[in-house]
Amino acid sequence: MLKNLLRNYQERERQIKINIYKLSFSTMLDKDYLVSFLKKNNVNFEIYRFKEETVTSRQASSLLNIPLNSIAKSVLLMDEKRRPLLVILPGDKRINQKKLAKNLGRKKLRLATQDEVIENTGYPPGGIPPVGHSNTIETIVDETLLQNDYVVAGGGSTNVLLKIDPKDIVRLQNARIMKIP
Repeated sequence: MLKNLLRNYQERERQIKINIYKLSFSTMLDKDYLVSFLKKNNVNFEIYRFKEETVTSRQASSLLNIPLNSIAKSVLLMDEKRRPLLVILPGDKRINQKKLAKNLGRKKLRLATQDEVIENTGYPPGGIPPVGHSNTIETIVDETLLQNDYVVAGGGSTNVLLKIDPKDIVRLQNARIMKIP
């Protein structure tokens, strides 16, 4: 009898998780929302759509035959108080979360979970654009990205990329420019 109760409880818990997951995906933003946002803000941009996924900087670089430092990856971090921080950096760089936290006066930074990414940006992991999110997010842009006339970033879906001037990212996100450790 106890086994049956436990099994029923586990099945109910699984169904609740599935429903929450479906709800998250039903409220996600998409490429169309991003395009509308960019047009409304008078941004020059291009959208690239692919059959295959482009969730990594290397995949995007390879598909477009451009250098990794022309790819802008959007990484969502969470601090110790669960406040989101969007870090936009070249595809060939990594973030030292411990040093960045110290530089920003935070105790700790960690990668956001899949649910936190969707909740804070409105987009799936691997498709986060640098602009046009469902919430206002504190944003930092690595200074080296501004050396490019344009960068290619996530386009709101795992198979869509966005070509945009990094100065527009800074303007639209009211981003802080710094050297990302």
